Amino acid sequence: AMEILRQTDSFKLVKHGNSYNIVAKPRNVTPKIRLIREDTARELLSYSDESFDMSCVWDLGVGVFERD
Repeated sequence: AMEILRQTDSFKLVKHGNSYNIVAKPRNVTPKIRLIREDTARELLSYSDESFDMSCVWDLGVGVFERD
């Protein structure tokens, strides 16, 4: 089963079995998804929503590009 560990308006952190993924929620962005390590997931869970969103973009490169 897929478990959502955290979500904001822009991103969600999802656990599926032993894998953790960051998923960009807006439809018009790319890349949409990135596999991350468990320790990275744990660190992200400790951040504020603003820091979480910023880290997804700047540190992990998810949802960086917008398409028209």
